[in-house]
Amino acid sequence: MKRTAAGLFFLLFVAAASAQSAINIANIKIRVERPDRIRDPIAPGSSNCFDGKDNIFNEIEITPGTFYGYTANGSKTTTVASTCFAKGGQPYGMGSTAPGFFGPTIYPSNHYDSTAGYGSCGLWLQGTYLSGTTYYGFAHAEGFSSAFPSQRQCAYPPTTKSMALLTSSDGLNWSLQGQIISNPNGDSSGTEFGEGDCSPVPFGGFVYLYCRRTSDFKTSVARASNTSNFTQSNWVKYNGSWSPGAAWNADDSPLGSFGNSSSLFTNPGTGNQTIVLMNDNITSTAHGLLMSFSANATSFSSLTEPVLYEDDHTFPHASTNGDLIVYSSAISPTDGSHSWGSSGYFLLTYTYVPNQNDSGAANSPSPAPDSGRTLVMRNLNFSVETSAQTPHVGVAISRWRNPDIGLRISSTEAFPYNFETANVTYETRSGYIMTVPPTADAAQIWECVNKTWPSTTNPDHTFTFANSTECSGTGAGYNKLRTAGWLYNGNDAQPANTVPVYRCKSTATGYAASTHFASTSSTCEGLGTMEFLLGYGLAN
Repeated sequence: MKRTAAGLFFLLFVAAASAQSAINIANIKIRVERPDRIRDPIAPGSSNCFDGKDNIFNEIEITPGTFYGYTANGSKTTTVASTCFAKGGQPYGMGSTAPGFFGPTIYPSNHYDSTAGYGSCGLWLQGTYLSGTTYYGFAHAEGFSSAFPSQRQCAYPPTTKSMALLTSSDGLNWSLQGQIISNPNGDSSGTEFGEGDCSPVPFGGFVYLYCRRTSDFKTSVARASNTSNFTQSNWVKYNGSWSPGAAWNADDSPLGSFGNSSSLFTNPGTGNQTIVLMNDNITSTAHGLLMSFSANATSFSSLTEPVLYEDDHTFPHASTNGDLIVYSSAISPTDGSHSWGSSGYFLLTYTYVPNQNDSGAANSPSPAPDSGRTLVMRNLNFSVETSAQTPHVGVAISRWRNPDIGLRISSTEAFPYNFETANVTYETRSGYIMTVPPTADAAQIWECVNKTWPSTTNPDHTFTFANSTECSGTGAGYNKLRTAGWLYNGNDAQPANTVPVYRCKSTATGYAASTHFASTSSTCEGLGTMEFLLGYGLAN
């Protein structure tokens, strides 16, 4: 969290921020490390947060060594909270010893006050900012609007979205101050109204709220001075300019389809600051989680390579065509805030729902349609190099073992839920796979799961080439889980700075014979026999 500045320093900071140069997107290098399950799905109970994970994850460093984490799951019941609370000793993993557990649950004391109809269908903490000794909470508020009298109901859809302001002195007990963002012009054909889902980021003397317009599902932004108390009258929306006429409840201009998960990158080499937005979606030109960058808060340019590749995006649950990756968030590894850069990486968090063909989804204790919602956290190494990077993104091929069930699993995503409930151990990284083809003849790689063998509870997972008969077509013994990514073609000369990625068949004592894993060694590290070369992945 950042404390406010005042006086001459404030003026100088604003001038410096506005004069900063844009980030050189061509030189961006990203390596996404192994995914860890931070909160698993658990069986339903009296708490609305049994499954949770229906919101961007954010953290507050309360004191050195004490971090509060927040996510949410919408509630319309006065005795069941929307915001879910976790506590830990460090930003990564929150120090949890009970996967899947959130508690105690919290919500504003006057959450369902009759005067706060804008939050009567749900109110939860979306992001925070510390000024002095006060934590300001920016809360997503769903309810009804006088602009749409026929929709005065708590049903989804329809619902009316807005933002509200909370305050707290301890990060646990919050008071509702009032509505701060609304858009009476927002209407998406009778399903959603208003404007909301906003996340805050401090930049150049202001706190910006990046929001989601319901009229076109594009990004919008409002700002207030970071020396204000962030109440209603302090907010101005961007409508092509920062006109004072674009008040908290006026219409605004769409910035583009950049998402509403905001963070602040400070380049450790130059000191320049860049606002970063993340958006997880499937379009005709991009599949998966994208990052966009701005040096002036309103004009964004996007990295065209996805950080994580997605085949499908059937919110609120996954399908048999792919996983669901949603509610991405960038967390500082040092103080838990959304301001990062000095460490060379941030903590990428997101809600993950596995492909319904996955054994983890099939054995999840949480019911449909969530089918195994999991909070995932992984390191994302980010740098702006001195030369152009092609490709930009590499995702770790991570390998785990579980001796209790005699399996190894190589994957680009979180390992199955039931694989963890026994005795899982992270083993190694077998290079980085790419999220776009690096060459015209690059090998597209699928990750597949056997339908029955060696058991229906813990089946064999394997990598194979796209459209392989073992994973597609009539009689296939495996179901496709996801497009793992692309490797350089194994028939070509090995490119510089790459490693071979082999498909291996297990022969290790205590492990199911002929089950599969990936390795960079042609001898499969003595754990099995090599079946074939999948291709070449990035070495670092």
